Amino acid sequence: MMTDNNEKLYLTVWGIHYPEKNERFRWGPGVRDIFIIHYVREGKGYFEVGGKKYTLTKGQSFLIVPGQLVNYYPDENEPWKYAWVDFSGIEARKLLSYCGITPENPVAYKEISELDTLFKTASEQFATVTPADVCRNVGFARLILSVYIKHYPSVSTKTNDELIITRAAEYIENAYRRPSLNLDEIAERLSINRATLHRKFTEELNISPGNYIIKLRIKKACALLENSNYSIKTIAYSTGFSDQLYFSKVFKKQIGMTPTEYRERTSL
Repeated sequence: MMTDNNEKLYLTVWGIHYPEKNERFRWGPGVRDIFIIHYVREGKGYFEVGGKKYTLTKGQSFLIVPGQLVNYYPDENEPWKYAWVDFSGIEARKLLSYCGITPENPVAYKEISELDTLFKTASEQFATVTPADVCRNVGFARLILSVYIKHYPSVSTKTNDELIITRAAEYIENAYRRPSLNLDEIAERLSINRATLHRKFTEELNISPGNYIIKLRIKKACALLENSNYSIKTIAYSTGFSDQLYFSKVFKKQIGMTPTEYRERTSL
């Protein structure tokens, strides 16, 4: 369970803060060990981090990241009401990397109406009693993060060509198990000309997309041969080869020995 929480997007808690009359709740200065997004639904408040003080009003948000010293509190005359979500995991960090809301720029000033609905619905339905609850909660988190990524895309230092290759490689990583995977499919999914994708991919990685797929499949097959007792036929099928003999032929060409020989060699 701990491994899943560290790797996947994992929800800790979700809620809406409605201050009681004359309540002036504040948090900090302190450090959190999770990611938190606060969304201001009404009123006004302040967020302090990195020596800066930010003023937030209705429809605006701020991000807290693990390890930051932060302080946040409501305005005395117009105390805020806010919704928040706590989440963690390596995947959470990856998703946030696509977003322009960062530790250096932690505030989202643009008012986005769909966020109010999502936060309200998610907060009202939050529960962690059943696996279905957990699944639904993560779904809401993904939806909310997708809105931030859409309206606040990260300013990448990568060139357009590098982004295309990154997306192509990620697609291959997720689809290599299908024997039918080919360059035409990848190009169509990325909305790019087939020849252009082949050229850019080869120039950037010094390997053609076809050979990249083969090497990835063989790499995955090696891992299965080393760490499982599955039959050669099952491993071939699991790594995108519909024919065991063809798999063995390709494997020997890439590795210099048959799958059976490789298994015997690595099991010593």
